[in-house]
Amino acid sequence: VTLSEAAKAASAEPGFAEVVTAAREMLNTLLSEAERGSPLQDGKLALDLSRLSQRQLHAISSTADGLFTSDERKGADLEMERRFAAALTGSLAVSEVSGDYRNLYKAAAEYFDGLSPEQKAEPEWKAGRAAIDKALAALEGDRKILPTGIADDPVAAWMATRKEEADTPDGSETLGENLRKILDKRYDAAWAEGKSPTFDKARPGEFIDLAEFDSRSLSAMALNREGLFSAQEVRAADAEIKARANLALSEGYKSAADSGDPTAFSRNIIAIYSSMSADERAAAGFSENLLNTAIESYESSARLMEIMATGMNAMGGMQSWFGR
Repeated sequence: VTLSEAAKAASAEPGFAEVVTAAREMLNTLLSEAERGSPLQDGKLALDLSRLSQRQLHAISSTADGLFTSDERKGADLEMERRFAAALTGSLAVSEVSGDYRNLYKAAAEYFDGLSPEQKAEPEWKAGRAAIDKALAALEGDRKILPTGIADDPVAAWMATRKEEADTPDGSETLGENLRKILDKRYDAAWAEGKSPTFDKARPGEFIDLAEFDSRSLSAMALNREGLFSAQEVRAADAEIKARANLALSEGYKSAADSGDPTAFSRNIIAIYSSMSADERAAAGFSENLLNTAIESYESSARLMEIMATGMNAMGGMQSWFGR
């Protein structure tokens, strides 16, 4: 019997019991590093959970046998909600500029399709995914108006809470404090082994890899509003954030070039900018002028394409337009 690559990958996946155990171990590590007893503070997520996989987050959220506390389960729920919002925010911005809300629901469909087998087996996933399909079908009729009245629509539910989330502090101060404690522990461990901690992989010593931390924590470090970090640490965080931003822009440019759509790069910039928090934009050096320029570029390219399409239709196509 010859197994497909997908089947081989599926067989290599750990069982859910192993995922639960790994989630408990990782959560213990994250809490210990940040010297926290709970991932929450004042009912809000106050711990960087980006090192937990989506499957591990679901394991924490859905395991009700006492292995995880109520705070830990709520923290996992909040992190999954944050990831869903991050997946949609950029596409929402593009949809609002382009007047085509199919982009938003296609992003939701892609997010749902990428969830774990355990989540896909749940009634909530099936109902939400079916609602997304209904919304996409409705948008084929009028793509400029958000669908309403669709039961179990996860996009509509997120849109309803989006204003409240936008008015909520992002917790960057707490994330910065957590990262300060984590780095101090890494330094102590390095010195205990007789090594000098360094952010430069090419230098001798114990390399401190900032790649494992999420952009919100690193933005707090780069901006250093509370004065928690040294000049060297700020420079390292600044370099990491800008490298991530440049990579995102480069990938956006490449995918736009591959698409052949003159508006694609502008749309990608709008999505990238809008999916970042205010602190992430500030740390990356993205000003509002970048967004405004991308919107202007999109609108002018879209208008030019419309004019050309109208002209070619009226004059019998490309050959008539440019002469035989």
